[in-house]
Amino acid sequence: MVGAELLTPRLRLRLPTPGDAERLAALSTDREVARMTTRIPYPNSPEAVREALVAMALAGETVRVIDDGEARGLCSIAPDGALGYWLGREARGRGYATEAARALLAHAFGAMRRNRVSARVYADNAPSIRVLSKLGFRTAGTDRSFSLGRGEAADGLVMELTREAWALSQQFRLATPRLVVAPMTAEDAPELAALTDLETARNTLSVHHPMSPAEAAARIAARRFRNRPGFAVGVRADGRLAGELGLSAPGADGLCDVMMWFGAAWRGRGLATEALAAFLPHVMDRFGLPVLRAEAFEDNIGSLTVLSRFGFAMDGVELGTAPARAEIAMVRRMTLGREALSAALAACPERNAA
Repeated sequence: MVGAELLTPRLRLRLPTPGDAERLAALSTDREVARMTTRIPYPNSPEAVREALVAMALAGETVRVIDDGEARGLCSIAPDGALGYWLGREARGRGYATEAARALLAHAFGAMRRNRVSARVYADNAPSIRVLSKLGFRTAGTDRSFSLGRGEAADGLVMELTREAWALSQQFRLATPRLVVAPMTAEDAPELAALTDLETARNTLSVHHPMSPAEAAARIAARRFRNRPGFAVGVRADGRLAGELGLSAPGADGLCDVMMWFGAAWRGRGLATEALAAFLPHVMDRFGLPVLRAEAFEDNIGSLTVLSRFGFAMDGVELGTAPARAEIAMVRRMTLGREALSAALAACPERNAA
């Protein structure tokens, strides 16, 4: 997982390359950027950036370029669990710091299995203090450290976030230009039941038709989000329930299955593609999953097309049944790795969030 690319709806957190040095040097040759860090000199230079990146790699830091189509800054997790980030002036005020730090924290507490993450922030860096507080960090103490950008020492805060506090704060909510993906409650049961037409149900492995509101409520309760695989969430468009996305608990082979379905009135609008563009990278990063699996009936051309668009590749076929099918039918098993997903998302316009 050391080289994993982290994806958010708007950003790629990718490994730095030699070609990034000039851009990062230009972005950080800004007194307001440099003075809020301990390690960035003012002015900065491509040579200094290259040396810093090599030193961070040798020290075992997890370092990523914050990229929205071009490099915007850096974020990192040190071996001792210290979080760091900075953004160039043009990228500030867009929520990028929060979005990038949230993804890096999910990686730290998920794939890296950290129990605690810390952050040191200068006392006069109010925007960064707000970002860290929003992410759940609490002040654990104070310190005084030297800043290359200031040319002197300054007072700062030591802030910390524990795994327990992070897990409790993690609500599942994804937003895209047209959709909100979030947990459902019992109040959504009638709308979920009304969404399940026969064609929808026969193309899934678990949806019944007809589905009563009581059955829908039981389905929602059984699949409620508990901050681990084994859940389903609702997909809303224009404030109305349009479909359901889910991630199974790990099977005997350790793989989690992705599930999706949309009501008849919502199909053919590209909503499944838009929802998966946010959902797939999020669950991979949040739960540290290197591979995902999906299954679809061979006659469900719509789902097979969407899954293939994201890099899912056939892993085999088997006979399967569904509550809404009277007959046994062929089911295609498909798997998706991180590299294939990254390549697919790079060409996917639906990954840009609102």
